Amino acid sequence: MTTRIIYLFIIAMVIPLFISFCGLTKNNDQKETPTSGSLTILSDHGLKLIMENQSYTFQKLYANSKISSEYVTESEAINALFKDSAKVIVINRPLSEKEKNTFNQNNIYPQVLAIAESGIVLISSFESTDSIISMEELKDKLKNKSILGKNSKQQSNDLVFDKNCNGLTFYFKDSLNEGKNLDSNCFALAGTKELIEYVISHPGSIGVIDYAMISDRDDERCLQILKKVRVLGVSSSKEGKAFLPDQSNIKTGDYSLKRRVWMIKRSAEFSLGAGFMAFVAGQKGQRMMMKQGMVATFEPGREVEVNLKPLGQ
Repeated sequence: MTTRIIYLFIIAMVIPLFISFCGLTKNNDQKETPTSGSLTILSDHGLKLIMENQSYTFQKLYANSKISSEYVTESEAINALFKDSAKVIVINRPLSEKEKNTFNQNNIYPQVLAIAESGIVLISSFESTDSIISMEELKDKLKNKSILGKNSKQQSNDLVFDKNCNGLTFYFKDSLNEGKNLDSNCFALAGTKELIEYVISHPGSIGVIDYAMISDRDDERCLQILKKVRVLGVSSSKEGKAFLPDQSNIKTGDYSLKRRVWMIKRSAEFSLGAGFMAFVAGQKGQRMMMKQGMVATFEPGREVEVNLKPLGQ
């Protein structure tokens, strides 16, 4: 009995060593490749729907890849990239010159790529008196100047943001308000749900959300938002024609509140982050962007087969 136990013990010790020697076990230290390994991507909250789609499809195509997505504010994403707690981030602007200099001074040289064109959407209650707004009126609203007509006493003059999407606040401050702080009527709420509820219950107030949150008309989550609030048309001037945010108007530039979506990778290393970036900017990734109502940066070409056989043959 004792001899048998010794034999079993020897077999239990030798077989794993034999398998390992022959290379039959999985090497846990295997180097990451553009189609395998693990990657955590930090994205702006407003880009959740499009990034979910991209990462899900990539993992289905490349079974050895694991991509986790976390949705944070723009500043949190950039900070994580700098501290190396994220290798790839997706936000609605490139790095500023000051940010680039800070990265470079620490021997970090991020790879930056525009992957789509998007926009900023203004929403209001169906009870609000106006369905359009000019850029001039929007800038007045940032300074708390009333843009309301007859029913101004019953109508709010608030401009509300989603607290999680702080990039929108910075855009309005830097691009529309000459870098000055927004007035007291401009403030952020706890999340998208709270923002929508506020807009519905305060006619005249305007909510600010990312276009990617309503762009995909095949997604029930987008449709639920559109059922609850009105999307405002935006004109470049008071006398000009107002345009709604959609794929066509963003592409042509007729819609004034347009911006790009940027993917930023911490380094140039040949990693899963590089593979995912190439995928999103490639044919499949860009087609998915278009299907979700976004404007592709690299518009996929179409293959057309022409039959040159003479008629009757």
